[in-house]
Amino acid sequence: MLRHFLCAGLLLWTACTAQGSLYFEETFTYPDGSLSANSGGLWNAHSGTTGQMQVLGGQLVVSTSNTEDVNRSIGTTVTSGSVYAGFDFSVAASAPAAGGDYEYFAHFGNGSTDFTSRMDIVAGSGAADFSVGIAGNSGTADATWATDLQYNTVYRAIIGYNRDTGITSLWINPASEVSTSIQSLADTNDVTGFYFRESTSSIGESISVDNLRVASTFGEALNAVPEPSTMSLLACTLGFAGLVRRRKVPVMS
Repeated sequence: MLRHFLCAGLLLWTACTAQGSLYFEETFTYPDGSLSANSGGLWNAHSGTTGQMQVLGGQLVVSTSNTEDVNRSIGTTVTSGSVYAGFDFSVAASAPAAGGDYEYFAHFGNGSTDFTSRMDIVAGSGAADFSVGIAGNSGTADATWATDLQYNTVYRAIIGYNRDTGITSLWINPASEVSTSIQSLADTNDVTGFYFRESTSSIGESISVDNLRVASTFGEALNAVPEPSTMSLLACTLGFAGLVRRRKVPVMS
């Protein structure tokens, strides 16, 4: 009986305090200027011309006129299971996306060359401004988002990578993980960080990024999941105390 009582209490407390693993949250609240220089060592350049990728007005600006590539460590190595990155982004360019030289700008990685789950800006259908694609193991999108997107409009992207299956997925403005997504088969690389990349593109676009969350669960990447509040912890404590009271045995005289 005591064992069952203790297990019930442990399950109650675990249910109240369990959280997904948020590796990091980034709102780019740095002084305007170089991300790698102004982030206090959180973001590090690994390729291109150091100092070119800029923060402007609390957002990261990824420009296809520059060449800097940066990354931030997630503090662990993902060797199994899934990892997700969610961020707000908007695209600006002088004309609808055209041509064929589309460059990826965001991805997971574990070094200066081992990249996976590359997201890029691609041409939309007809006269649409643009669309987005996901590439598993190359710089060219294997799958393209079917709905056209508009310049100067904020969207939320979620990039997911399953290390066990090698499948990478991309969602745009999802409500949940079962929302519409596109998939590609990725290189089966471990993941140690999230990366942004600047490279010349035939579109000549500029991409503004904000509210980045990298996590082990889709929900954590999609939206902030608050830590247990004082009131919720109090409720758990009172619930546990209730279990204790119910288990008291009257003393026989």
